[in-house]
Amino acid sequence: MSGDGEPILRRTVGGGATIGTLAAVGTALAGGLLGVVVARNLGPDGTGAYNVATTTLLLAQSISTLGLTLGITYYASSERWAPGDAFRQAQVGALVLGLASAAVGIGLAALGRDSVFEGVPFEALLIVFGALPLAQSWTFSTALAVALDRYETYALAPLSQNVAALVLTLGLTPAFGVEGAVGALALAHLLTAGRLLIVGRRTLPPPERGWLGRTPGELRRAIRFGLPGHIPQVLQLITYRADLFVLNAVAAGATVGHYAVALLVAELGLLLPRSLGAVVLPRVSALHDPSDAAGQDMVMTKAVRHTIVLAPLVAVGLVIAILAIPLVFGPDFEESIVPGLILVPGVILAGLATVLASVFTGRGFPHFALRTGLIVAPLTVAAFIIVIPEHEAVGAAVVSTASGLALALLNLHYFRRATSLHARDLLPRREDLRDYRDLAARGRDYARRITRRGGS
Repeated sequence: MSGDGEPILRRTVGGGATIGTLAAVGTALAGGLLGVVVARNLGPDGTGAYNVATTTLLLAQSISTLGLTLGITYYASSERWAPGDAFRQAQVGALVLGLASAAVGIGLAALGRDSVFEGVPFEALLIVFGALPLAQSWTFSTALAVALDRYETYALAPLSQNVAALVLTLGLTPAFGVEGAVGALALAHLLTAGRLLIVGRRTLPPPERGWLGRTPGELRRAIRFGLPGHIPQVLQLITYRADLFVLNAVAAGATVGHYAVALLVAELGLLLPRSLGAVVLPRVSALHDPSDAAGQDMVMTKAVRHTIVLAPLVAVGLVIAILAIPLVFGPDFEESIVPGLILVPGVILAGLATVLASVFTGRGFPHFALRTGLIVAPLTVAAFIIVIPEHEAVGAAVVSTASGLALALLNLHYFRRATSLHARDLLPRREDLRDYRDLAARGRDYARRITRRGGS
């Protein structure tokens, strides 16, 4: 159902992915500028501490959702969870899960002050965990938005959050250092969560009578579905981020800062796959009827083909961006170049793995992603622990890229099992290239409509 109670009028996957990607580019630009501001104000040592703190927030947020984000998207997109109920019940989940996770996180931060959190001000970690319920709130709101085909709401939320963080960081970092930069991020989460709460209350229908009493059952149902697909996402995130914590425990703060900047730039390559995966999952799950098999196959194959088509362009763009790090972030970050270049192939492969996982999760096979995560994550973390103490940032980048290769190969195997499609079905074709011309035409039409509205 849509927000007004009418059936959802589905837009094309390409259109949704385009909106998501364009907003993601803006999000990345704001995030990149934020990284530059932090790097130039705090230097390599402070940049390392800041990134460990913000990565802690990212990990805590991801772990504490318990798969609720996937469950919201799946059940709301298949019209098995009323939007008015889902919106309010998800906010209850955000508050409970966020506060519980914050309490656990503060305890772990206290225990790790002399190891994985060495050099990170404890006050910054307290701010991070205080922001958890806020981050969960707007994340759950966007999960519902994408399920309802409200791609603009879904895509603009992280953009507005990053822009707010950038503006606040410009004012708070010079005065308060690492704590100011982290505080700016927390305030940005507050502003974003508040705005989406207002939008949701205004645009979604009121809840059905007794919605609060049904909340535990609805949340359990969503978590039961989402958890098998969520655990591999958490394992994948740990795989991507464990290197930063291991490096922080054994290397100088400046080395951590150099590697953090390399990660920041290299992960720009995940923008398109994440946007595409976020749109493909609910679309595939919505086409669950046997009569929709042909449409579902089309969505699945085109998603993977477009990821493959764009991979070389993304790789070239990443290489250029990494070589430009000293010019943008300052000459103190020249040592970010080598690990950044090593990370590029792994990021491209991880992006492909993300889209493949979204497809078979939408098909109802989230346990395949779980199997992949349970295989790859422990091996990757073990390799980080073995390699990083001797080879530091370069070793971390090599292991990360090898991990991306393993993820892509395993997810391809499970993709074939879930869909019965063969590798030859995923090879790009001429009609896939025509899709970009059609998208460009629709983009021009959309821009004209916006311009006319502005002039009227």
